[in-house]
Amino acid sequence: MQEYVILLLTNFILCQGLRENVALNKESRQSSTHYEKGIPGVSSLANDGNKHQSLEIPYIQLFCTHTMVNELNYWWGVDLEQEYAINSVTIFNRLDCCSDRLSDIYIYVYAPTIASWSHFDQQSGQLCFYHQGVVPGIFSATCNGNLHGRYVKIYKDYGYNIEGDCLTLCEVEVYIDETPNTGLRDNVALHKDSRQSSTYYISGSPGSSFLAVDGNQQQVAYPPPFNEMFCTSTITNDLVCWWAVDLGQEYSINSVTIFNRLDCCSDRLADIYIYVYAPTIADWSNFDQESSQLCFYHPGIVPGIFNAACNRNLQGRYVKIYKEYQTLGYGDSLTLCEVEIYIDKTPYTGTYCRQMNKEPLLGLPKHLQHVSRKRCAMYCRQTEGCLGFRITTEGACSLFKTSQKVDNVNTAVDYYERC
Repeated sequence: MQEYVILLLTNFILCQGLRENVALNKESRQSSTHYEKGIPGVSSLANDGNKHQSLEIPYIQLFCTHTMVNELNYWWGVDLEQEYAINSVTIFNRLDCCSDRLSDIYIYVYAPTIASWSHFDQQSGQLCFYHQGVVPGIFSATCNGNLHGRYVKIYKDYGYNIEGDCLTLCEVEVYIDETPNTGLRDNVALHKDSRQSSTYYISGSPGSSFLAVDGNQQQVAYPPPFNEMFCTSTITNDLVCWWAVDLGQEYSINSVTIFNRLDCCSDRLADIYIYVYAPTIADWSNFDQESSQLCFYHPGIVPGIFNAACNRNLQGRYVKIYKEYQTLGYGDSLTLCEVEIYIDKTPYTGTYCRQMNKEPLLGLPKHLQHVSRKRCAMYCRQTEGCLGFRITTEGACSLFKTSQKVDNVNTAVDYYERC
């Protein structure tokens, strides 16, 4: 659920989003079913509304699904009965034993032409989220972009280091966001012309520059069934690497969001510079030949989903992400799964959303005491380089320049960000 702080000159509105678990009591299937003491761990146990996180009452009742053990791969799927814009998925892992079995999972969304169980996953799946490692007890994942689909599938490969490996789910909740988009900001990079310093091919599939502005926020570069790339990739071990987008016209650029690769090699995206250019001659041969404006420099590895406000609102048409070679054992390159570039349409209006899956990173030396959320939001709005603000119940207001996506946030302190 999100809360919105909407600033319209001096007006202030706080409202809450409405979300619905559309998986509850819907038809589900799984790759196989294991019987525990004669009781089947059927697929419906993952969406019956019972969030009990122990497998069983011996010989009486099972509370969680259970596939056969030691298969090559496992899956569980649910038919939502109609297409939805799917926002997030919450998974309840088993806690009484064997939690490590639920690890390295893929969550896919499908919108098949023929809506039946025999066809539901025969067309390309949309990757909602990939979780590396053991899934926490209660895990909520926001999809990498609202994905339209009717079927949701949780998939994992056989865990070779896990005794008696299988897929066990105590509950799965699938949420849609019914709140209308109240934001006054545009991602002006979407589907715009882009270039990069070089292009790397994996099994004949190119890591082309447009994969960073195609609207697909999947953070696995080359997911199963391994027939297409979802992230850009330059050739390895170049001295410098860059990626750039032509926004088509000049804008007052406010912030940039970057989706790093999560399945491997996240440390390649490190020590990056984000530049904005407003060239006299607007073409690819001249776009970066004049003075650059530094939007932001991030030292170290870029988080999975990273948001940065420019040091100030910069006027420009081209945005370029640049990095220099670093020594890595498996080869260095520039890989971007998605890049979003935001502008503000007006200087005195805007929307701040309470963030339920983000935490602030780099703070600004700006603080207020004993203020309202409205006053804190207006303070952020009037401060160059402010992406969002944190406010306590006592009214302590702090401003921040960057943030990252996280699985769990500190709910005792509210964090709001431009949206």
